[in-house]
Amino acid sequence: MRVLCLNCGWNGPISFTEARKIRLYKKFDCSKCGQGESKNFKLEEPIPNKLETGVFMLEEELRYVLLNTIFEQGVIVWDCRPEFGKCPDPVEFEGILFVPKIGDIPVFLNKRFWEIELKFAKLRCNWVTKAQQFGANRDDVRIEEAQSNMFLDGGGILLVMSEPPPTTVGIDRIIATKREDCEAQLDLKYRELIRQNKILYEIMIFNSKSFKELWGKILRGGRGGRKRRGGELIPYKRFPIAQVQKTFPENTFYFTLEQIMEGELAKLIIGFLRE
Repeated sequence: MRVLCLNCGWNGPISFTEARKIRLYKKFDCSKCGQGESKNFKLEEPIPNKLETGVFMLEEELRYVLLNTIFEQGVIVWDCRPEFGKCPDPVEFEGILFVPKIGDIPVFLNKRFWEIELKFAKLRCNWVTKAQQFGANRDDVRIEEAQSNMFLDGGGILLVMSEPPPTTVGIDRIIATKREDCEAQLDLKYRELIRQNKILYEIMIFNSKSFKELWGKILRGGRGGRKRRGGELIPYKRFPIAQVQKTFPENTFYFTLEQIMEGELAKLIIGFLRE
């Protein structure tokens, strides 16, 4: 068992006795700083979580639901994100070492490690210059160069979940002169239907084999750019959702909120990892 000290940042393996003390007494004495709270990366039980608004509003909410539902399918998963410096280095299981560099959910399946990379494109009320009003438009999805390289090298899968544009599900365009009015309409007219399972989330999944096709047909020659992170410029490619759905219908799926919460999406992800 490996833990992270939330006081000083040390992470590493601990003995069975130390692990038992944490489970029984909720107490952890860090070998480096002598104090601190601990965090076990490898899931031993589902993580308590709930959707604050009754629908997905953050990628992190989707991540926790998938962590739990994949774990409930009997797959070994770790609650760590290497891009934020919150993963053991290395992760070890059954004598196999893995150094996660990117990704949102490390898993162990078929005697090897994989990374699941999540992207969530939700509707957001932004200023529309042409209309001189606030309108609900879908977030851009960007695939960073290191992420693309991971998929091309066979290291994991890409999952993009999006809220469909209102006009494609029979709802008039959501627009208002004030941002708060636009957001209120978005919740009442649109997301309330998601809560009722009447609007389905759009899910696109690509494993290494299908991502290579996606890369060759769309991403490699598509629009891209660079974004700054910590003083470094990170290259990325835009993921054009509508074009991808049209070109790769076999990789596009539709799920209600209830189906995702009950683990149907987790089963699909596991199926892609087994291919």
